Amino acid sequence: MLGLLGVGYMPFLPVFAREQLHGGGQVLGLMYSLGGIGALAGGVLISVTSRRLHPGLMLAAAAPVYAGSLFGLTRASQLLLAVPCLIGISLGFVAANTAMLATLQTLTPGHMRGRVLSLYTLAFSGAGPLGTLLYAGLSRAIPLFQAIGVGALVVGAALLWSSTRLGIRSGR
Repeated sequence: MLGLLGVGYMPFLPVFAREQLHGGGQVLGLMYSLGGIGALAGGVLISVTSRRLHPGLMLAAAAPVYAGSLFGLTRASQLLLAVPCLIGISLGFVAANTAMLATLQTLTPGHMRGRVLSLYTLAFSGAGPLGTLLYAGLSRAIPLFQAIGVGALVVGAALLWSSTRLGIRSGR
């Protein structure tokens, strides 16, 4: 779900910068830079907490940050409102993706790990363009940013559900 609806919004950032924030290339560049700051912060946060924090708990914490930030971004009409959302999206994405990958690597037998991770990568990478196509199709019936907002809520719910399953399956 994260690959399908969670990253499908990215090709629409130029549209968002122009229509919602009334900016151009500089605003878009800033938006991408803020995403990088959030990803870096997420990476540092994970490196500090990874030994003490169960992946299911990490995913449970990342889900509302990611979903809430993406939902907030769809409602932001000023750059100052979009700044924390863009940072939160990347921070939550890095934390959620790391929790899922760590769990996959932990639960998969060594001789199957490469195959399982390659399938995960294929499914994750292949789903993003489909999510973009889905959002574009939905934008014919409802406004684009409302469709992305609904997608954010679905991703948040799916991540929270997955976080409960991680605790059960890993036996912790």
